[in-house]
Amino acid sequence: MAIESTRRSLIKLAGAACVIGLFQFVTGCTTSKLAKIAAYREDRLLTAHTFEDVRVSVEPREGMVPTGVWRVSGKRSVTYLAATIHLVTTNQIPFPSSYYAAYRDSEEIYVEVNDEESQLSQYRLTLQMMSWMRRNRTEFFYPKGRSLADDLSLEMSQRVQEHYGRDFKKVQTMRPAFLVFMAEAEDMGDQFLEEGGVEDVFLARARKDRKRIRTLDDGSVNEVVLLALDEMIYEIKREIEETGADAVVNEALFGSKEPIDERDWRTGDLQPAQEELQQMQSRAPALYEKIGPERNRKWMPKILAAVNGDRNVMILAGVAHFPGPDGLIALLEKAGCKAEQLYGVDPLRSD
Repeated sequence: MAIESTRRSLIKLAGAACVIGLFQFVTGCTTSKLAKIAAYREDRLLTAHTFEDVRVSVEPREGMVPTGVWRVSGKRSVTYLAATIHLVTTNQIPFPSSYYAAYRDSEEIYVEVNDEESQLSQYRLTLQMMSWMRRNRTEFFYPKGRSLADDLSLEMSQRVQEHYGRDFKKVQTMRPAFLVFMAEAEDMGDQFLEEGGVEDVFLARARKDRKRIRTLDDGSVNEVVLLALDEMIYEIKREIEETGADAVVNEALFGSKEPIDERDWRTGDLQPAQEELQQMQSRAPALYEKIGPERNRKWMPKILAAVNGDRNVMILAGVAHFPGPDGLIALLEKAGCKAEQLYGVDPLRSD
């Protein structure tokens, strides 16, 4: 499904917590069931990645290209910052060799959210999302006596009914915006179940290798997720106003489901992410501050503690947290740290 770029950008910034929360919300998945699903997925992830190619350099070399990994050297340790994407498909495997090299050289890894160690936070997020839905019930659902047929053409209503079959009764009382939201959330949940994100690969290997796993986010990230959901609903409603309910519902339910082919995270090219951030800052400055700069600043004490520690560490964070004056690279430089972009072998690039 082609998800509109603004909502994709929100997921990039809100991060893994948003994906996990949406998955739980749509499927009704408990944290224990989520852990079982994660374990099943980890077996597949470990089979897909060999971790054997660890060629890496701090300067250009023949056959090597810039990658989305930076190295910060402390007095007694090295910290690697690895840009990620939270939903990645098999067309992005394998990763550049610098990712595997950073993992091999690290004793600990940091991720935004660890789905096994934050079950209480996930449970709270699920409750908050249920409360969010109740608060917005009149916006999401029709009153008694009305249904989707009031806002869709006869032809589209029939297509939606055929699409859902016996489950149509569950969705016919949803207003078009919420129907589209749920369809997109389900699509993201399916991809999360099948593939996960870049960080999930290294979480799986770290658990196998018994490396210590730490998290960057705390419980306050749930507020960020809810703000992102509000913005996603707003964007869907805006699209419906501009192009009509039939067109937006048609794209959500029957549009092409092309695999994600975003590669900026792996090349270390931060310009596309910076452009997305600037658009969001212009459109929704308060939300931008919450899900971008504010989270980055909250993470910095943990990151600086790692840099000044005595163990090598790999920190995995969404690529949208790296660029700009409020990004992790700039914040590290302000703190007196030098971040060196690493070169590696990328099997998906020929240059």
